[in-house]
Amino acid sequence: RVFVNLANTLVDLTPHPVILLVLRRGGVFEKDLRPEVEVVNLASGRVSRSVPALIQYLRKVHPQVLCSTLNYCNVAAVAAWCLAGRPCRLVVREANVLNSAGRLMRFLMRWTYPLADGVVALSPEIRNTLIQSGIAAAEKVVEIGNPGVFEVLPKKLAPPEFLPLPLPKFICAVGRLYKQKGFDNLLEAFAGLTNESLHLVILGEGPQRSELE
Repeated sequence: RVFVNLANTLVDLTPHPVILLVLRRGGVFEKDLRPEVEVVNLASGRVSRSVPALIQYLRKVHPQVLCSTLNYCNVAAVAAWCLAGRPCRLVVREANVLNSAGRLMRFLMRWTYPLADGVVALSPEIRNTLIQSGIAAAEKVVEIGNPGVFEVLPKKLAPPEFLPLPLPKFICAVGRLYKQKGFDNLLEAFAGLTNESLHLVILGEGPQRSELE
């Protein structure tokens, strides 16, 4: 979603072509792309198999900048970029805290991230862990949060069925129901509140749903 928003916005900010490289077509956000954004299918299916196709693409097209996100995609992008002869600038974006990556991935990140021209960290905490772990030098890491894209909603919306009327005060948490998101900590903290009139609403889906319920 972040890269779709970024591509759609860059169309208005640069006269140069904006191209989105994908491992396969049919992503859930592809329908939201503006027609000016070109989609190139590497047709590899998996990140580990995408390196040869990406090398060939970089050697043929020579884009001005290559930007990737997620650690496993970043590692593959740096490897392909180096093998292609470093034909452009390279920026990698890290959106996860380091302890969510395995030992092998952390090793690969320490090897590849310093080679990139720049590293974007989603938050101050992620930036600090990248620097403290030796994955990226401080002068290379820039903190850029996720963009906010807001749609105009109707003035009158029917209240959701899971909330009683009149609408109470509530805390709303949104995210994938995955251990890394810490919804178990949220439930434990909420259970300790003394204000019994306050409600908690969690919106999301994921493998931890039954455990959280």
